[in-house]
Amino acid sequence: MNKEAWIQCALEKGMDGFEIYQSIQKGRSITWFDSQMETLTTNHILGTSIRGIYQGNMAHMALENVDDEKMDSLIDSLIEQAQMVTSEDVAQIREAEDFEEVSSSKHWVEASVEEIKEVLQT
Repeated sequence: MNKEAWIQCALEKGMDGFEIYQSIQKGRSITWFDSQMETLTTNHILGTSIRGIYQGNMAHMALENVDDEKMDSLIDSLIEQAQMVTSEDVAQIREAEDFEEVSSSKHWVEASVEEIKEVLQT
């Protein structure tokens, strides 16, 4: 996702504010029955949330598969949503704040399927 292009596009279309939030979700689920693995499911999802203000109204959209080629149509949809808002509350997006990156000396090791089977079979 070219975040700068998305922000520029939103501002060019008349949005007063626009933000992008992304988070990565990883997971693994295993079902084990009668000393055998029945299912193994893994996931890796990059979730993207966009939010913008148009003519004083805020709209929000959550996406899983972000494609820069769909940028124009998605921002147009966000503007349509904002135009439907009837609330009289003042919409605003907070200014970016400084943050301190936290590093850790711990390194998490992801167990392989074979290691998991070995532990569960004992």
